[in-house]
Amino acid sequence: YETLLFDQRRELHRFAAVALERLAPEAIEQIAHHAFAGADWRRALRYQANAGRRAQRIFANHESAEHFRKALRCAEELPDDETAGERLEIHRDLGQVLGSIGQYDAALDQLRQALDLAARSSDADASAAVCRWTGYVHELRGDFGAAQTWIQRGLDALGARETDATAELYAIAALISTRRGDYQQAMERCEASIRIALAAGRPATRAFAYNARA
Repeated sequence: YETLLFDQRRELHRFAAVALERLAPEAIEQIAHHAFAGADWRRALRYQANAGRRAQRIFANHESAEHFRKALRCAEELPDDETAGERLEIHRDLGQVLGSIGQYDAALDQLRQALDLAARSSDADASAAVCRWTGYVHELRGDFGAAQTWIQRGLDALGARETDATAELYAIAALISTRRGDYQQAMERCEASIRIALAAGRPATRAFAYNARA
């Protein structure tokens, strides 16, 4: 390998990524590695993001963050208008991961970039999701006032629509109110969450709201 020219190495990595994708599609991390090393930016973006989310699900947060950073590096090599949706999700997920490992300022920076992309696309649901995770980061650092503000921003983004996301935001707001000692407000938000979750037919969110009320 060390005797090969750089272009030859890159070409071999590309071949390896394509072969693995066909023969072992479950080998997400290996495909991501070879596609990235082969400068196959479109394939690398997809697999680095997928590898980041798989690591996130098993709480391998440092590994997850590295995959997400590589995914964003891939996006830099592609046209902005082709990757806006993917970059939004990656910035959001990276912000969540960084918040989980205590890198709060870096997390908020990623979430700000995600929110900017959501605003550009006028995607209210994406904006609400980013606000939800921004509130989560502030909650982790103990700034419950800022956390409540961001949860309310998420609700404002959704407007009058009463969706599963609305119910979840109300339940989170209730938990934050509990931590602030405002139990009356917490109960009111739990009831709102339960009512909306019942109408939306989402038992998991309704269970979350019942748990918050308990």
